[in-house]
Amino acid sequence: MIDFFFKNLEYLNSTTLNHIPFEATKSLEIVLKEWIPKSNNFIIVTSLSEKFDDFYFDDILSTTEDYYKIIKSRYQIEFNKKLIQITLPSFLSNDYLVAVILYHEIGHFVDIFHNISSKIEYEVSSDSTLENKLLAENILCPNTNYDRHIEEYFADVFAARYVGDSLVNYLMYYTLENSGTSSNYPSTTNRKIMVDDFLCGKGNIFLDLLKDVSFQSTNIELLPLDISLDISSFHHLLPEEIITDTDIHKLYPAIWSLWNNDWATISKLNSFEFDVDFSFKYDIINSLTEKTISNYIISSTWNDLDVSNEESNK
Repeated sequence: MIDFFFKNLEYLNSTTLNHIPFEATKSLEIVLKEWIPKSNNFIIVTSLSEKFDDFYFDDILSTTEDYYKIIKSRYQIEFNKKLIQITLPSFLSNDYLVAVILYHEIGHFVDIFHNISSKIEYEVSSDSTLENKLLAENILCPNTNYDRHIEEYFADVFAARYVGDSLVNYLMYYTLENSGTSSNYPSTTNRKIMVDDFLCGKGNIFLDLLKDVSFQSTNIELLPLDISLDISSFHHLLPEEIITDTDIHKLYPAIWSLWNNDWATISKLNSFEFDVDFSFKYDIINSLTEKTISNYIISSTWNDLDVSNEESNK
């Protein structure tokens, strides 16, 4: 119990909070409102790791009800909010290209909250015909943890709903496009196929099952969203003006497209007399993305305050 209390405190202390990329956190809060009833009962906190590949969601603070029940029963202490704790490498905490992975991590929380993957795993384990089909199509693999593979597929598809193939872009880069299947993770190739099928509307036996169980559990259709967004202001080294919450999601695939495409247009428009190297591109994209989201957060917060004050005056 003491460990549980101190773990909560660890992620609420000022040192941790000062390092949270709040623009990225805002993106996840918008997703949370869509999928979680009473989402304001949760606070998203980000812990930082010194390991370069430490991306994960720890569910102990947000979904382990036994702790809260015992604390309430024994000490009469009731938590009004629970923490959704996501860890990422400290040196990537302000990297908005990599922030697409956070959509995958919040997908794990949505999955656990609604018991989606556990229901799929139960159906697979209860139906040998279904299991054999998934094995034959190489979606699941023998001698692996079906539940973990299903969880990863769901989180990938969930992220793809909002940021398209941006997550896969990073996975392909991170694994050098040749990650094999492990006990807990499908191969990068299989994950890419699953996301590509989802985005192009191509049905497969697993995607159909995933969408069906997801809808039954949440009453929300798990379908790709329109992710097109004009960020031509970036070409002039200016932040983009975004209008709605959902535009924040669209920003991530747009900057990935910018990162992957030729920068000749930007060089020409800004009369660069030098070659644009990777680090320069990286700094420009991250700086403009941060300013774009923070400008939107500030302006929308002021607008909300104006509306609130008007209603109070009435």
